[in-house]
Amino acid sequence: MWCEACKNELVECVCSDKDERIKSIMATGNFFFRMCTICGKHYARCKCENPIWIGSTKEREDENV
Repeated sequence: MWCEACKNELVECVCSDKDERIKSIMATGNFFFRMCTICGKHYARCKCENPIWIGSTKEREDENV
């Protein structure tokens, strides 16, 4: 997966608003990806030592996971 703004892989994205843009995509309910319940970030952005993965959904975003 890559960032359309900076053209880097998501893990190497240099955009300052990357997490906000990922959350806005998730809120549409049209895009599903793996995210960490500990930090609430897309799997490529997670730096947790022992992440707990879930699938993203609009409902989980509404719960502020």
